[in-house]
Amino acid sequence: MNNYIKQISFNSVVPPSTASHLLAFRQLKSYILHKGMKNHIKFYMNLYGTNTPDPQIITQILGQSINIAAFSSYVWNMPKLIEICNSIKKEKPEILIVLGGPYASFMADTLISNSGIDLIIKGSGEETFYRVVKKIAEDSQNWYDIPNVVYKEGSKIITTPIHYDFDVSKQLYDLCVEDGDSSYFWYETSRGCPFKCRYCSWNSEQKRQIKYYPYEKIEKDLKAIFNLKYVKHLEFCDSDIFLKKNHGIQILQYIHQFNEERRKRNWPEINIYFETNPEFIDEEAIHEISKLPVGQTTISCGLQTINEHVNNYHLNRNFHKDKYIHNLKRLCEGVKQNVSIEIIYGLPGDTYESFKQTVNFLVSEIKFKRFVSAHFLVLPGSYFWDHYEDFNLIFSKKSPHRLISSNTFSEEEISKAKRLTFFMYLFNTILFGIKRAVTRQAKSDYMTVYDKIINHIELNYPQFISELYCFYEKNEDIETILKLLQYTANKNLINLRYDIINEARQIIKNYLLKQETTI
Repeated sequence: MNNYIKQISFNSVVPPSTASHLLAFRQLKSYILHKGMKNHIKFYMNLYGTNTPDPQIITQILGQSINIAAFSSYVWNMPKLIEICNSIKKEKPEILIVLGGPYASFMADTLISNSGIDLIIKGSGEETFYRVVKKIAEDSQNWYDIPNVVYKEGSKIITTPIHYDFDVSKQLYDLCVEDGDSSYFWYETSRGCPFKCRYCSWNSEQKRQIKYYPYEKIEKDLKAIFNLKYVKHLEFCDSDIFLKKNHGIQILQYIHQFNEERRKRNWPEINIYFETNPEFIDEEAIHEISKLPVGQTTISCGLQTINEHVNNYHLNRNFHKDKYIHNLKRLCEGVKQNVSIEIIYGLPGDTYESFKQTVNFLVSEIKFKRFVSAHFLVLPGSYFWDHYEDFNLIFSKKSPHRLISSNTFSEEEISKAKRLTFFMYLFNTILFGIKRAVTRQAKSDYMTVYDKIINHIELNYPQFISELYCFYEKNEDIETILKLLQYTANKNLINLRYDIINEARQIIKNYLLKQETTI
């Protein structure tokens, strides 16, 4: 191996709201150093938002005299990455452009044949990327003996044999945590998911094999993260830290311990984000969750739909409706932290009326503080991607592959569901007074009341709604609501907002009065 230092740039292109280096790059860097290449490789950890202009990203990367430019691909950053990779390859063809991540793993042939990407890594990347880097350090670009890669050789595309043998349960190397001063940090205590949800790309055989990192490593890593004063948010990337209840409780106890140490230093506590299925939660788990910092700590629960038949038959989820609802209510009532409930519109087998029933369930029965209503995406690698014809799924061929229509959800109904989602976001944020009034005054049939209020707002404030909806429609995510708040303040629409809320209260009174007179 030559003593000449090779240079790698790890380029995280992430949503601005969670700006942090991707965990994958921290893992790759840590593993390469663990394998003894400290004196041979120089790393650049570049962090960009998905809203960072492409020329700014390209200029910085090209100015770093690198040998390898590495990117991690997701449905939300893939179009941007393609443009960046093409520009880098055009300006400096000698740079090896490597792509990994879930999107690349399932779209490798398509991506590599139509872009400036040189090599794609499929599946877990630690050992594979280390072997690629080792080749580069030896001034070699012969990839044929490295498993799990797709690369170009002239006009041909070569795929090497697939061997998924990287076992996280045997890894004890230290995680590199200090790269910049981002307040957001991603971490995982396990890898894989045992479930077979058809909408998820984690349903492949390899990813269903869940493995847990050793507690020795987890404790050491978490201690290092909590020793970074500037970190304010820690998000767990596990499919569910409570798949094993004792594991989830152990992780939360580490967090309690390390946050206590931060309090003793007069440092702010770190807020936590993780996903869990309420069916795995009991009173002991709720008690541990309740001790997490109150503020921006969020427990996310993926309900998807209240329709039990759709959940079990179409989505292939092991969904026990009564148990799920009972535990979800206990969680929402038992903790002061944010419980975020995620639902999806456009699911195969679901209908617009069924989606409205799911929304009605949330607003009438669950004391949630936050909810996310997502547009159904046909994800590469998922069951629905491979069997889209069986459900007549028509979707965008461009990432993120949003559903256009299906045999149970027309294009018009997708638009109606998107618009209902938009209004429910408004009622949960800048028009929260309406949600409060409906919750306090409407005794039942919440969606009928909301429909009347929505119709009134659309009829009497078309410009207000049109401008906000156009602003929201660009992204279709909950983070846009934060921008709506800023937009409202900048446009001096506070008084108009109060008018809408007061008129909604009168609509509720009129509706209830009419109901009483017809009894």
